Amino acid sequence: MPAIPLFMSKAVDLTELWYNINRDTTMKAPITFDEPSHTYTHNETGEKYTSVTTLLGKYKKPFDSETVATRVAKREGVSKDLVLEMWNTEKNAHVIVVLQSINC
Repeated sequence: MPAIPLFMSKAVDLTELWYNINRDTTMKAPITFDEPSHTYTHNETGEKYTSVTTLLGKYKKPFDSETVATRVAKREGVSKDLVLEMWNTEKNAHVIVVLQSINC
């Protein structure tokens, strides 16, 4: 049986830890999440963990908005600038909703 890659086993541990923290708010987490750098650090050992989001981002191609907007604009019979503007409006509206839900 092949060994589980180290990053996968850590991701499972972080998921379990998150579940346990959310069930028991008095539990002191052994791992701290730093939002700006999107990293996790073990409080006792100082070991750093890469988030799954960051890890997957290393292998994902960036979204080419110009090319896709050109294709969508042609299909819909509108300008590329209008498509890009609509996407930005929707993205900003989504960010506002997320921020409002965090500040509830």
